[in-house]
Amino acid sequence: MNLTMSRLVLWTACVGLTACSDEPAQKPTAQPTASPAVDGFFTKTALDGALEVLDARTRAQAAPSETTVHGRVKDFVDGAAVFTMIDASLKACGEDGEDDCKTPWDYCCHDPAELAKAIVTVELRAGAQPIPTSLENVHGLAHLKPVVVRGAWSTDAHGNALLVASSVQVP
Repeated sequence: MNLTMSRLVLWTACVGLTACSDEPAQKPTAQPTASPAVDGFFTKTALDGALEVLDARTRAQAAPSETTVHGRVKDFVDGAAVFTMIDASLKACGEDGEDDCKTPWDYCCHDPAELAKAIVTVELRAGAQPIPTSLENVHGLAHLKPVVVRGAWSTDAHGNALLVASSVQVP
């Protein structure tokens, strides 16, 4: 009887500790399948002549055209084939070991004005709109991963940069 009671107390404690954990619940990490519309953008062939995001922002504004840009994936837009790419010279929070950041790809340890100058939004479009599918983990695309994108560059009146992709390479 004491053994049964001990097991019951131990089981209850384990369940209680797990339920109160600060850690997010682990989801199974199934590899998403890309839609055929997205598959056509990804290439294994190296996209040569890539500029870093900061250089591209300077050069492409002067002569908007087909531009090839190298950076790191910052974040994804749920439900749309859109992600932000950041200049690789910026270290993600925690990369230097000074910050214990749970989401280093948010770059919250940097000045927002500095970040705004180092980011470009990348869209994979079908027609005039982004393809309605998320890109996270598609073809190896993930937070902080290096990525090279070729596409049409534009900058709006507020200085926001947009790269409408024609090719994406995840080295």
